[in-house]
Formats: sequence, C-alpha cells, structure tokens
Amino acid sequence: PIYLPEGSWVDFWTNEVLQGPQTLWVESPLDVIPVYVRGNSLVPTIKPVKYLVDEPFDFVTIDAYLFDHAALELVDTDGVTQISAGLDGSKLTLSYDGAKSRLGFRLLPIQGVPEIREVIVNGENVQEVDDLELSLQSPTGWRLEADGTVLIAMVN
Repeated sequence: PIYLPEGSWVDFWTNEVLQGPQTLWVESPLDVIPVYVRGNSLVPTIKPVKYLVDEPFDFVTIDAYLFDHAALELVDTDGVTQISAGLDGSKLTLSYDGAKSRLGFRLLPIQGVPEIREVIVNGENVQEVDDLELSLQSPTGWRLEADGTVLIAMVN
C-alpha cells in the first residue's frame, strides 16, 4: 500500500492527478517504482552522468508539477538560486535570481491545467520557438511539445 497525505499528487509515470488523503494498492512491474509527486512541486534534475564531482552542476532543469504557484531554493556548490513559478490561465510566469545564470524549465502536462500560450521570465515576454533543446547552449525561448510539455530555456 501507498499512503498519499492530504493534497494533490501527480503520478510520475502517467501525470494522473490523485487527491489525498488516501491509501493506494498499486501493482507495478518490477522495473517500475511507483512515484507520486506533490502538486505544486519544482524538482531539479540533471542529465545522467558517469560520476559526480565536487563542482557545480553545469545545467539544471526544473521539472514543474504546477497547478498554480510553486517556489524552490536551489542550493549548489556555486551558491543559491531562488526560483518561482506561477500559472494564471494560459500564462506561465517564472522568476529566478542567484548563482545560476542558465536554467531549463519543463512544465509537465497535468490534467486540468490549461495549455500555455504565454511565458514571462523575470518580467520579460519570452518568444516561442520552433525547435528547443534544453542545454547550456540554448538561447532564451520556449516551446510547446506535442505531448503538452512546455520547455523553457532561461538565460539571465
């Protein structure tokens, strides 16, 4: 059994929204671990590496399980970066400040959240682009993927 405390929870694998409190009886294949992310969470991720070294991560992408508003204090060996995200209808507003000058942001498609049509980062409108890969070399821009995921490259 898996207990979900009160609040909204998102299935990591399917993006299905579940409401707590409740206990789930989940059957899953041996190669799939049931993972549920609290709604309005910002989760920092990096590309897989062979080994970790004692230096800052080159490029961090924030995975957002966003219903309305969330904030994150990202602490790395180069310092602290404050990140906040908010949804207002089809507008996504992001702000960040601190040690990281470049970040990726991935807004995951969640049932009931409207499709994004406008992105604002640190008070500036961001242009929608036809092609975008989140990396250290990415220019500022955003893209709506076919599955509903919104990718945003942020350069401060």
